[in-house]
Amino acid sequence: MSASTLEKEISLEMKKVQSSASSDIIRKCATMATNYKLTAAQLALCWEAHSINTGANQLNTNTWNSYRTFLEKKYAKNITPSQTSMKKTSIVSRSAMTKRSVPMNNGDIVTPAKKQKGNTGDSQLEHLLSNPSTETPQKVESSQSTAGNSVVTPPSAKVTYENRKNSGNVVVTYNPSNLDPIQSTSDERICTITQPFHNHLQTGYKYMADKNRHSPLDQQLKKMTEDLVREYKVPLPNHEDEEEEEDDNAAAKSDLPTYENVGVPRQAAQTNVGRICNSAHDGKLNATTLLLEGSRHGSNGARIELDVKNLPHYSLYQGQIVAVTGVNSSGRKMVVEKMMEGHPFEAVENEQEFDIPKESAKEGVKVYAVAGPYTTNDNLDYQPLADLLTMVEVEKPDAVVMMGPFLDMKQELVKNGKDLVLEYEDGSKRHVSYEQFFAAKIANELEGLYESIPNLKTQFILVPSVDDAISEPVFPQPPLENALEKRIPGFEETEDLPFGSLCLKNIETAGDKKMPKKITDRRIHLVPNPSTICINDVTVGFTSIDSLLHISTETVNAKLPTSRMTRLAEHFVRQKSYYPIYPPSQGNGKDFNLDITQMKSYEMPIQPDVLILPSKLTSLAMEVSNGTTVVNPGHLTKGSNGGTYASLDIHPKKADKDEKATGIRDRIRVEVRRI
Repeated sequence: MSASTLEKEISLEMKKVQSSASSDIIRKCATMATNYKLTAAQLALCWEAHSINTGANQLNTNTWNSYRTFLEKKYAKNITPSQTSMKKTSIVSRSAMTKRSVPMNNGDIVTPAKKQKGNTGDSQLEHLLSNPSTETPQKVESSQSTAGNSVVTPPSAKVTYENRKNSGNVVVTYNPSNLDPIQSTSDERICTITQPFHNHLQTGYKYMADKNRHSPLDQQLKKMTEDLVREYKVPLPNHEDEEEEEDDNAAAKSDLPTYENVGVPRQAAQTNVGRICNSAHDGKLNATTLLLEGSRHGSNGARIELDVKNLPHYSLYQGQIVAVTGVNSSGRKMVVEKMMEGHPFEAVENEQEFDIPKESAKEGVKVYAVAGPYTTNDNLDYQPLADLLTMVEVEKPDAVVMMGPFLDMKQELVKNGKDLVLEYEDGSKRHVSYEQFFAAKIANELEGLYESIPNLKTQFILVPSVDDAISEPVFPQPPLENALEKRIPGFEETEDLPFGSLCLKNIETAGDKKMPKKITDRRIHLVPNPSTICINDVTVGFTSIDSLLHISTETVNAKLPTSRMTRLAEHFVRQKSYYPIYPPSQGNGKDFNLDITQMKSYEMPIQPDVLILPSKLTSLAMEVSNGTTVVNPGHLTKGSNGGTYASLDIHPKKADKDEKATGIRDRIRVEVRRI
């Protein structure tokens, strides 16, 4: 490829991520692309990730040096040999802290003689947007190169969890008010965790029973239509709005055309509300395959084509509910002139409806947000989990949101089940169930933490994952169950390791404590996926599904006024859903079972102050939609290397501060760190 052609491609790709660079900067980018063997798309995506992390808006002479350094660090392996791997070292042995003398607690997992190798399953998009230091370098096969400057990476130079050098590094900081980190001053529990929202699943259900799936979709569309018409003051037809004089007055003030059902031909402009669909059922959504589907109630499910070439900007995906204005003279195709993408939450004035606490802790609270897997893909030692609990012991956060998978079914060592073996002090080995393995490797670690520090104030919030071997394989998910009712033959059980039990009750009584009577006094809180909870007066929403990655691969964008990641994160709040995509995203490791009949269970009951969306995409922390702070803590492990987690410092609320419009941005500080 000639230099001029490469420069044109780079300029085009940079414009897609809202960065119009000068010709001098484009030439420098072309040089970097040649030296590091990068494509124009890789350069643009790297700039987008770098701009989000640094807050830079444009690529110019002032920001070039930091961007160049970012590229050099990320792709250094393309031109320089990797360092020789170090010997395996353990940061801490959690089992040594445990006071119990049961053989199970001191046993080690039998390491398989032949470890699994190969691709981690990440797609090209995930590879481009993921954190550079958390990626596992791929082996480079020996080959003859005609370039003369290619370097073969030795197989022994693979970066692993044990020889990582970036432990503890902060990769993202969100601190708009320049707040100091919260330091734990006492062991007194100042954090109260409640679940006042009852739309989320609390118990299991028969998800394999065949049910009508059109009703939840139609009910959602009907509700969103009412919200959009009211929010944007869309005039209704005369026969529908003559009942209320207030609606007539509102319509008179509106500059939007009259509302009509989808598919009704009109020579004049009209307003429609519907769900975005794709005319190419198997292909990716694009500007030429956009359809708008109306409700069964008003439009009989009619679909029309959307021509969006006149829109200044848009961001669309399947399942999104939008309001559009334009001309549809044939009844089959609308030339869109304006689009309203979703309806924001109204300011909540009746907190008592949800029983939301009003008082915040006087000292502020520290919250960890962590997502699995909790062990690397080449072993079942759970050393990253042990290192995380060491940080808990040091910093004593008030709450830790632990999202699955805890036993990742995408990991071959877990999937085949043959490696779920515990070795005892007497040398005997025992094959155990998934629940018993969870009890030995995770519950036992938490129990040991409380036994070593009986008065530890930290509370753990456990969230299941659709990839978990110990939870229901469907979304949305009920909370984890502490024990199974039936016993399966072939698995032994003991007093300390009963079959089918997660042994979470042992954590509550660790350190000679009594079983708490109140739910708010517990150390372990089992919540559904997704879930919205209250940590004191702060509402926190989260899901372990990689919704950000799914929506990023399904979205078609054009000329966005904000960064792409900001827009992606904003979709969840504006659509009031933890998973607004329908049909669900498929392929590249994103396949999962979505039960659309339980749609209300994954809707947002309220606009959360903090929205935690763990993803393989670049870690982030930002504000969207009138005060919601969106955090992507990443995953604790990535392949055979370490990953990231988030630390949130939420300072006390000021007595004279009204946060209904601004959220908690003035009192929150977020750091995303490497484990």
